[in-house]
Amino acid sequence: STVLAIVDGIEDEVVNPDAHTWQTIRDQLERVNRLSRDVREVTHNSEKILTQLATKINPKIIASSAYAAWSPRMTTKGITFELDIEPDLPQLLVDPQRVGQVLSNLLENALRHTPTRGNAKLSARQSGGFVLFTVEDSGEGIEHNQLPFIFDRLYRGDAARHSDDTGSGLGLTIARSIAESHGGTLTASSPGRDAGATFVLSLPSAL
Repeated sequence: STVLAIVDGIEDEVVNPDAHTWQTIRDQLERVNRLSRDVREVTHNSEKILTQLATKINPKIIASSAYAAWSPRMTTKGITFELDIEPDLPQLLVDPQRVGQVLSNLLENALRHTPTRGNAKLSARQSGGFVLFTVEDSGEGIEHNQLPFIFDRLYRGDAARHSDDTGSGLGLTIARSIAESHGGTLTASSPGRDAGATFVLSLPSAL
């Protein structure tokens, strides 16, 4: 709709096709492209044809890689970003790229919804035969009545964590599908608006 409105404005000569106009068009088309990819991936997950290349790996490698990837962006925004890895974690039998994709989605959400001078933390620990990757932030939080729905497809409620319009509404759906396809879970909790949020990815340790 945005692109069509701009094109109509250019044709009617009421919109100047300057650099800002073209950038707006590009941004909107990139959003459509991203949405298309996300819809395709969710469909593949639902049909149980998600490609996975499982290998034994130390959870520390996965967590450290995610931290290294997102630390510069956290720093640029002025967010204090902490990594906490419990020693001697058991190995996982997972697709590292897919698990990294889940953590990337969670950390992107934390970055997007945590204000400057806020805090974010990525941790990894073991509990009862599972390895728990936890992403915590001090950001906008999630209201209690919306927590049950945040993993639903295309859910974009009125909570603060949906206050921007840059996501497709599918990222958490895909992340949960990846977790479940590995025999794990992905859960969320929050004390409420402006009180931060916590996401926990739980994966069974390798036998």
